[in-house]
Amino acid sequence: MTLARHWLVDRLSGFASHEAVVHRDRSTTYEQLSGRCEAWLRVLARAGLAPGSVVAIRGEFSPGTCALFLAALSQHSVVATLPPGEEANQYLDQAHVEALFDFAARTPGLSTGERRPHPRPS
Repeated sequence: MTLARHWLVDRLSGFASHEAVVHRDRSTTYEQLSGRCEAWLRVLARAGLAPGSVVAIRGEFSPGTCALFLAALSQHSVVATLPPGEEANQYLDQAHVEALFDFAARTPGLSTGERRPHPRPS
């Protein structure tokens, strides 16, 4: 799969200059969102997050978090969206999160953990 040729990224690009996301009175077009998705796909690949990885995104719904969400879904990751705040920490372990993209932290970034197997149903 070539990252820039993924069907979802291509589809977003097709809407070009139409408004996709408005956040804090700033508009992001589908073309810009597509570019951000491509960038996030490269980040996910560099982090070793293969299809099926469990990714958590903590933060408000901004163009960056939306693009990461779409990129992770397009590579068949399981995505847990978490609200800002410490109370969301309880869900990280329950979801067996392998990577946390924390947009709510003082220094936003990526944290990766040791991959833990998901519990099997009884």
